[in-house]
Amino acid sequence: MTTMVSPLARLREIELWYVSAMRNATVPRSQVGDAGDHSEVSPMRRSQQNTPSSGVRQSRPARRPPAKPLSVVHAAALYQPVPPVGCDDDGYPYEDSATVDNSDHNVVAGYIKYVVGDRYGDRDDVFVDIDIGLYFEQGNRSALVAPDVLVALGVEGGSRNSYKIWEEGKPPDLVVEVLSDRTWRKDLRDKPGLYEALGIAEYWSFDQHRVSNDPPLRVRRLANGAYHVEGDGMTGHSAVLGLDIRVEGTLLRLHDPATGLDLPYYNEAAAMYRQAQVRAAAEGEAREAAERRIAELEEQLRRSKEA
Repeated sequence: MTTMVSPLARLREIELWYVSAMRNATVPRSQVGDAGDHSEVSPMRRSQQNTPSSGVRQSRPARRPPAKPLSVVHAAALYQPVPPVGCDDDGYPYEDSATVDNSDHNVVAGYIKYVVGDRYGDRDDVFVDIDIGLYFEQGNRSALVAPDVLVALGVEGGSRNSYKIWEEGKPPDLVVEVLSDRTWRKDLRDKPGLYEALGIAEYWSFDQHRVSNDPPLRVRRLANGAYHVEGDGMTGHSAVLGLDIRVEGTLLRLHDPATGLDLPYYNEAAAMYRQAQVRAAAEGEAREAAERRIAELEEQLRRSKEA
């Protein structure tokens, strides 16, 4: 005898099958919630994601978050102007009320500026300055560092309020930092990473008064996108300038290997000039005395002939 299934019982069976099937169903992308939705995906769906097939849609790789700007990554290296601040027409600060740490600091920075300026005095595509603002993100007035010395080759010479990389078309070729009690940690720990990321070919740091445990002179040269320290801590070489560098107490000395001559500080050059003037004056007086003596002898000779 055939057992009859009531319509209500058959409907119950269909409902149970439907619920079971839906638990293993693939959820359409349009119905998936936000990143916090942890909806379970069926084993069949997982196998499809890992099986290459022209008929199966592959999962998309996770999107990488946008790269952070250098001013965020290297925020610790930035310079904050000390009020009151003077700004250019575009609102970028170019002067403030900060004072130099000590007079020796200015002597070294001024020496490098003087030597580079004299070395490239016949070129109009070299810029060198001390304590000038270096801006590296257009529109971001806080993306600022102020190296003690900045040298850029292949850019317009002359003066400017600040060095803006997007206007110059290139980063500087050389920056120098003279360490002090207040800045040495930033100069040694924070700034190398930023200068490296900016593509600055050379970065020198000089521990003038030995405030850190590092060697006094660090010459960092950019190679394959990373800085490599060269020299022995007391001497080094600048590929940018073609000059040797050595430490002399609290000062740096630049040496031209092509001529074999040390390059003088301004006061040394002034003293040499004065000495040359004294020698020239003495030589001039000696020459005039010799000329007078010759004239006297010639006159005596003429008289003796007449007699």
